[in-house]
Amino acid sequence: MTTDVIAEAPGNGKAKLRLWVQFGLFVVFVILAITFYSLDRNGIHLGWISESRSVAFFFFLIFASAAVFEIASLLIVGVISLQRGAPGEVKMLTGFVRVVTIIIMIIVLLYATGTLQAIGTVVGAFAGLLLGWSLQAPVSGMAAWVLVTIKRPFRVGDRVLFPSLGLNGDVLEVGLMYTKLNQVGGSIGSEEAIGRNILIPNAMLFSQVA
Repeated sequence: MTTDVIAEAPGNGKAKLRLWVQFGLFVVFVILAITFYSLDRNGIHLGWISESRSVAFFFFLIFASAAVFEIASLLIVGVISLQRGAPGEVKMLTGFVRVVTIIIMIIVLLYATGTLQAIGTVVGAFAGLLLGWSLQAPVSGMAAWVLVTIKRPFRVGDRVLFPSLGLNGDVLEVGLMYTKLNQVGGSIGSEEAIGRNILIPNAMLFSQVA
């Protein structure tokens, strides 16, 4: 898979070259995926990974996943460019898609070797515990969002002070996971909003004095 494609200013030759290289890789991966799929369908299996999974079918899944990654990266670059987003957004989203693609490829490998079910059974024994631990903060954040939305201890437009955090700001948005503030003051004491947005995790509202 290619390296990060950084959205640069229009007309930048380096950025255009990277996009063309990525598009070329997408075409190559699609051709390879179709080729291995055709080989498998026509009885040319190139060997067997397991009793029911051929080497050709395994390579088809790998190249298909890589092609999906490349086209997803190109779509991300296009959408961010249309929205005039920062280059960092492309890098963040592409990195996320890369991790998802790698996870899919690992699942494909386990599926092709016939060990997916066995490993899934072992992992499933710990999945509930790990899921509950990892989602503790998000669940608390959503619970705080429900509480703030229903009870409305503060509303959009109110000025909120978090003494323990040293933050003071006007509420811009109360979202599902974060409350967005327009900071007031900052390093220089002032009563005016300075236009710097600060995200406060909603989960912190259960432990912070506001």
